[in-house]
Amino acid sequence: MMKYYLLISKKEFLKEPKQCFQYALKALLHTYWSKYNDADIADKYNGTQISQQILEDQKAYAEELELFWQIYHTKQYQELLCRIITINKVIESAVSTSINMCRKLDGSFFGEENNNFPLLHISIFPTENQSYILISSLKENEKYFKAFMQQFIMFSEKSILKRFNIIIPLLADNIMISPRIINKMSDSEKINYWISLG
Repeated sequence: MMKYYLLISKKEFLKEPKQCFQYALKALLHTYWSKYNDADIADKYNGTQISQQILEDQKAYAEELELFWQIYHTKQYQELLCRIITINKVIESAVSTSINMCRKLDGSFFGEENNNFPLLHISIFPTENQSYILISSLKENEKYFKAFMQQFIMFSEKSILKRFNIIIPLLADNIMISPRIINKMSDSEKINYWISLG
């Protein structure tokens, strides 16, 4: 199996603050790039709600990236909160994404519907014998971060994976699937899979 942690560091994942920061930064950079690639859509639908949302997203991600660069240059990694969920099996996919999640898992809002919700940075990846879910947020968003994480306290490993299997495909576009999964698919399943990737 490909060692996904080598994309971040030449040593294995040891749950160090710097490693957690690197994963969060990778997630943010990918999503930031995706948002800025939406510029043509914003121009095409100028003045519409879609265009306004794209511009607001670009601004929010640019501001977040600026704060991340400050942490990077000062090495103040404690300014990033990170919760590590260990899964005691090797999952056969990897993902990194940053999301603005306004709803709880039960469908209710964390606050008011039109609030500006802070960003969460999520990385999910396998290592040799287990897998990790890293969920991070800037320390200034601690209240929101704690409210989001509180939802998982009583969940089993199976329940956590089930919920992320729903959340991630809906919100992320940076998912890497193990070739072993693809190779087990029938021809029609492979066609549908590649179509779904666009």
